[in-house]
Amino acid sequence: MRAEQKSLTSHFEIIDSFISDGDFKAALKELKNLEKLAYDAWAYIGIYKRYIQLCEEDRAEKVLKKALKKNKHNEELIAVYSDFLLRHNRLSEAAKRAEELRGGKYGSLFSEAVLRIEQEKTSAFEHPEYYKESKFYEIYFDAYKARNNPMWLRNCAVYHLIDGSYERAASIAPGSYSEPDDAYFWAMVMYDAAHYYDCAAIAEVGIRLLDNLSPLSNYKINPQTHPDVLHLAALESDAYLAVAEVEKAQEARSVLFTRLEDYENPTEEQSELLKLLAINSAIYANSVDDDVVITDMLSYVTSKWPEYEKGLILYADYAYRSNLMREEDMEVQALRKVGLKTLEMERYDSRRKLPMDNAIAMIDSAVEKEINPELLLLQLDVKYKLDTTYTFKQKTADLWKLLESSNTEEKRFYLEIVEYALSFLINTNQYDDAYELFYKYISKTYDFNIQESFWTQVGSILPRLEPLIAEYAAYFAARQKLYDETIRFYEYCVFESGGMNLMEKEGATQFVSPYVSNASVMNLADIYYSIGKKDRAIDLYGAAAGRENSSYRKSDIFYRLALVYESSGDKKSALRALEYSIDIYPANARSALLKDKLNKE
Repeated sequence: MRAEQKSLTSHFEIIDSFISDGDFKAALKELKNLEKLAYDAWAYIGIYKRYIQLCEEDRAEKVLKKALKKNKHNEELIAVYSDFLLRHNRLSEAAKRAEELRGGKYGSLFSEAVLRIEQEKTSAFEHPEYYKESKFYEIYFDAYKARNNPMWLRNCAVYHLIDGSYERAASIAPGSYSEPDDAYFWAMVMYDAAHYYDCAAIAEVGIRLLDNLSPLSNYKINPQTHPDVLHLAALESDAYLAVAEVEKAQEARSVLFTRLEDYENPTEEQSELLKLLAINSAIYANSVDDDVVITDMLSYVTSKWPEYEKGLILYADYAYRSNLMREEDMEVQALRKVGLKTLEMERYDSRRKLPMDNAIAMIDSAVEKEINPELLLLQLDVKYKLDTTYTFKQKTADLWKLLESSNTEEKRFYLEIVEYALSFLINTNQYDDAYELFYKYISKTYDFNIQESFWTQVGSILPRLEPLIAEYAAYFAARQKLYDETIRFYEYCVFESGGMNLMEKEGATQFVSPYVSNASVMNLADIYYSIGKKDRAIDLYGAAAGRENSSYRKSDIFYRLALVYESSGDKKSALRALEYSIDIYPANARSALLKDKLNKE
C-alpha cells in the first residue's frame, strides 16, 4: 500500500472512531483537514460518506463538486452525486448529471431520474401509452441491469415486438426464469420470433415453476397477467407443432389432461383452449391408432360441450369406423373358426369403441337447440354412411331441402352448406344447378343489382368473398368462356386471397396465397401455359408441387411441367421433370411414355 493510501486509511480509522464514540465535533474537524489530502475519487467518496453520517449535507455536496472539478468524467463520482441529488428530489439536476451514465453499470440512476420526472407530469401519468415511446428503451434496460427485475427487461422486449422486430426481442431474453409469468412472456416472444424449440423449453420451465410454487405463495392465477398450466401447455404444444414434432406436442398436451380436475368450471377462454387441445389429442391418437386416447378425449369433449361441432364430427366419425367390421383374409378367418387369435387379432377385437346411437342422439339434440350448418351436414353424412342405398338423385333432393330449410331470417344461405352443395353438384356433373345456386347465393348475399352485369359486380367484390367462393367464381367464369374474368379471378385467388399481395412482375418467381386450393393454382398455371406465359406456368406448377401431398397428383404436376419444358425446347429439364414424376408415382403411364419418346429423339 502506498504511503498516501496508508495515511488516508489511518485518518479514516481515526474519524470512524470519533463518530463511534459520539465525538462529532472532533470527527468534523478531522474531515476538514483530510479534504486537503484527498487525491482520487475514492478518497473524496470516503470523505463524502462520513459527512453524510454527520448530517453535513452541504459539506458533503461541496466535496463531490470539488472532486468532479478534478475528475469530470469519473463514473463513481457522477453516480454518487446523482444519487445524492435524487435523494433530495432535485430531479432535473440528477437527470443532467446522470445522463453520462446511460448504458453503463450505473445507468439505472439516469433511468430513475427520468421516470420520476415523467411521473410528476400529470399528463404523462394519465396516459400510460406515453411510457411506450422509444426514448424509454435504454432507461428500462439500465433499470433491469441494476435491479435485475424482469419487468424492466420485458418492457424492452415490448418495444421490439411493437416494431415487429421479433428477433431482436428474442435476443434480449434472460438466461433463467424465476416466475411462471416471466417464463410465459418469453415463451411467447420466442414463438413470435419462430424460435419454436426455445419457446417449448421455456414453456416447460413455466409449468415446473407453477408446480413448485409454495402453498404460501401469493402468486394468483390470472390468464391476463399470470398464466396457468393450460396456457403454458397449449403454447408448448403449438411450438412443437410448428416444427412438426407431433409426438412432443402430444406429450405437452398429455401433461394437461392429467389435471382436468383443476378445470371443472373453466372460463370461456379456458373452455376454448381445452376443446382445441382435446381435439388435437384425439386427431393425433387417431393417426397412431391409440383408441384409448381417442375415446377418452372425444368422450370428454362431447360430455363437457355437447354442442361443440368439431367434437361431434370427430365423435361420429370414430363411432362409425370403430363399429365397422373389417374384411379379413382367409388365414384370419380360418384361425377364428378354430378359436385361435393372434396378438394383433386380440388387439383388434378388444379395441375401444364409441356407440353410434350416442353420436346420432347428440347431433340431433344439438341441431334442435340451434341451427348449425356444420351439424346439418353432419346429419346428412351420418345418414348416408349408415344407409348406403341412397342414390345421388336422392342425395340431391336432400340437399335442396336442406338449402331451403336452412335459410337465415334474411333469406340468405349458410356459406358452409352452399360450399358443400356446389362441390356435390359439380362432382355429380350437375353444372347448371350448381351455377344457379352460385348465382342466387352471390346475388342475395351481396345485394346485387339485377340491372347491372353479374360478372362486373362479382369482380368488384372479390376481396369480400370467402376464398373458396372466389375460386368457384373463377371456375364458373371459365365454364362460360369469359376470358378476362377467368384470368382476373384466378389471379386474385392465387395471389391475393386472404389479404395477400403476392403478384410479381412478368417472369418473376411466384408465391401463392396459403388460402387457395391447389386445383386453382393448377388451373391458372394451365391458363398461363395456353396463352404462352410459360415462365409463369412453370413457377406455378413448381409452387403447386411443393404444396401437394398426394403422390398421384404431384406426379401429374411434374408431367405437366415436362410438357411446358418440351414445348420450350428444353429437353433436359423435361426429362428431369419426368424422372421426378415417375419416381413419385411409378404407375404414371403418361410420364413413362413421354420419357421414352424424348429419349428416342
